[in-house]
Amino acid sequence: MDEDRSLKLIDTVLHRFSLEQLVDVVFPELKILSWTSVRRRIIQGQLPLNKDLVIRVIVFAVQKHKARDETYVTEILQIIRLLDIVVHHHRLKWTAFAMSGLNRQRNRKRYYTSSDIQDNIESIFCQKRRIVHVAVIVQDEICWISLTERKHANDKGLVNKAPIFVAHFPGQPYFFISHSGKKENILDVISRALGYHHAEDCSLSGQNVRHLFRFLKNLESDASSVQDVLQGVKEYRPVMLEETPRGIDFTQHKSRSEVADLCFGNEPTLQQISVKCSPCHWAVGDIVPDAEGKSFGSMEVTFQSPDILKMLKEMTVKGIFPTPPPTYIRSIQKRGKNEIKLENKWITPED
Repeated sequence: MDEDRSLKLIDTVLHRFSLEQLVDVVFPELKILSWTSVRRRIIQGQLPLNKDLVIRVIVFAVQKHKARDETYVTEILQIIRLLDIVVHHHRLKWTAFAMSGLNRQRNRKRYYTSSDIQDNIESIFCQKRRIVHVAVIVQDEICWISLTERKHANDKGLVNKAPIFVAHFPGQPYFFISHSGKKENILDVISRALGYHHAEDCSLSGQNVRHLFRFLKNLESDASSVQDVLQGVKEYRPVMLEETPRGIDFTQHKSRSEVADLCFGNEPTLQQISVKCSPCHWAVGDIVPDAEGKSFGSMEVTFQSPDILKMLKEMTVKGIFPTPPPTYIRSIQKRGKNEIKLENKWITPED
């Protein structure tokens, strides 16, 4: 990647941050200049202290520093891209993986530092004879990793592939990878670098890494140490109807709302849930007599929303779901998956 293109990309990515984020997140990682010096320089020049001018100063400093370190432009671009993901991780779709097969020899300590992880990943890729630049940043108790592979392209020499991003909660057997990076060899490298032998797809994806982690912890503890989403729901009793002059039953609405809050709460969030039904036979002939004993194939219904649990809560309040909702719906918080499979346990389809 040529210098001009790298500098343009740095400028583009920096504009995704607010001025406050540039000060709090970006400047601590630059090392070649500080916010204090940039602020002093701008004020002394009697120029407006705004984001555009601050970014211009940063890009100029990066370009100037290249004369002393030719690799700096590429390295700082990777770090700034990773910082962008740290701050705006909800822009990507993340897939959760669970690691297994603890490497006893390598995993003598439970927590790896950012330099440990970087060294481990680079060492594994080196053994595979692959050129991969690795950047690691730990912020707010999450370890963020960027992998940028360089490969030979016809008539272009070495070119950088699109970066792959990984999020890991130190000490936990899970990691989350950007959706474009779900390749078996990458999964193997990450799990080995973190002290495990294998990585398995959790069938859980979404846009908020922290919320995905909470789903996995709920699944791990069966929601006993977090919020038992079934607690109190069994005690639900429909209240007496209260008709108002406008015919609106506020009491019933309030009662359903309380049940919906117990089931779904306000967090965490998911953006997609799929309900799959396996092939089975109609069993209740008095509803559709002609369908008695007839079979139908598998079906799948997918719900998509910025906040699936909020959507299900509203469907419960409006009476679309019975109160309390079916078990497979109200147990979503501790299920830890985007897919719900319904099976007929009483009637087996004929061969």
